[in-house]
Amino acid sequence: MAWWQGEDQTGQPTKYPDHFDAVMLRLQAEPWFPRTTPVMIFAVAPSRISKNPDNDFYNGLLREAARRSPHILDTGILEEQHWLDAAHPNRMGFWMIGKMTRERRD
Repeated sequence: MAWWQGEDQTGQPTKYPDHFDAVMLRLQAEPWFPRTTPVMIFAVAPSRISKNPDNDFYNGLLREAARRSPHILDTGILEEQHWLDAAHPNRMGFWMIGKMTRERRD
């Protein structure tokens, strides 16, 4: 499952990891959603790339959510050359994401 959310839509952004956990628990309670489903969190481009100072803060929240589950892969570690713009990886970025996913599964 891919989780891609590059903006905060709540007035309490610091609660994002807790809200993410609640969503994952609800999904895992569904009979159609296997509990071992790999979940990848896609982060937005870091502030040094996007020039948006909020991106590092938001990526920190996404990384906290990612640290809470062994089935989650944080793609916020991509380097500058892997980004198309402030929120989307380029072709090489997607290749790196695929490689990271495969390495995590091996």
